[in-house]
Amino acid sequence: MEATKALLQEVGFARLTVDSIAERSGVGKGTIYRWWNNRADVAMDALLEERDPVGWFVDDGPAIESLRRQLRIATEFLGGPNGAVVAGLLGDAQHDPQMAHAFRQRFLRPLFELTRRLLAEATEEGDIRADVDHDLLIDMLTGPLYFRLLVTGEPLSAAATQQLVDTALRGARPEPRNLGPRTPTQ
Repeated sequence: MEATKALLQEVGFARLTVDSIAERSGVGKGTIYRWWNNRADVAMDALLEERDPVGWFVDDGPAIESLRRQLRIATEFLGGPNGAVVAGLLGDAQHDPQMAHAFRQRFLRPLFELTRRLLAEATEEGDIRADVDHDLLIDMLTGPLYFRLLVTGEPLSAAATQQLVDTALRGARPEPRNLGPRTPTQ
């Protein structure tokens, strides 16, 4: 995996080959094909070995706080050295169906399933309105991270993520209950 990680950082997925992985790691191509079907699977395993999108997440406490923690961890992951690898894999996924499938199934799908579960729990706990479309809220919460990573190149920071989460969740919160007319206090 170290050879694949290094090659992804050096040449990107587009120029990654099973031959180059075998040469760098000192094993035969047959050994690689014994464990993986294609270079996309090897690349995803290399990325996920660093940090599996769900396996490293500890879910404890109120769902809304777990959601905040999940997005902080995603910010750290995408803002670190793996961000360039993820950006490269996403770019290559536009033209490589195997990479697109591998990335969606092995990286995004587990992450979004976890996020959907946390949003459902937050709704049950009364922190998110029942009429909020969870998939749309996921887009609102994660889209800006990928926009910065892929389009603007602006740094991903914990402060910006916190503001993003607060802003998105503010619109998803239940309205305060009207407890009747207020009387002036003396």
